Amino acid sequence: MAQSKTYISLRVLELHTMVVVDGRSVLIPFVGGTRGPVRRNGIFVTSDLKIQNALEDSPGFGVRFDIMKSTVRSKVPMIVRESPVVQDDEPDAMQVPGITSAQKAKDWFIENYPEIDSSDLANKAKILAKAKEMNIVFTDWL
Repeated sequence: MAQSKTYISLRVLELHTMVVVDGRSVLIPFVGGTRGPVRRNGIFVTSDLKIQNALEDSPGFGVRFDIMKSTVRSKVPMIVRESPVVQDDEPDAMQVPGITSAQKAKDWFIENYPEIDSSDLANKAKILAKAKEMNIVFTDWL
């Protein structure tokens, strides 16, 4: 049985933090926050035990973010999508989970790297080329 945990940002609508999992830095995005009609801060959901442990051992746990809910899933068939594996020639690649489309990747780049011109992210091929150039891997996309 897998345990899924939902973490919530305690102070801001959107929060990005890094944790170390198996010696690699992993970006954790708390997204989906809204100001109204009822304010809700950003959340991050994972069933990956290593990421859960890294988050809960992080100095930001209980200060910048906390557990919102925990769900234990029983033996229900799931569709499993294989995540791309970081190849040996990219040992120090920044792994970014939670990005599942070209538009989300473009939005992530614009938010995290405002110096990048949006014309450099005009289509999927350019977004992937920019990610490769910057040694970034979107673990949930492709």
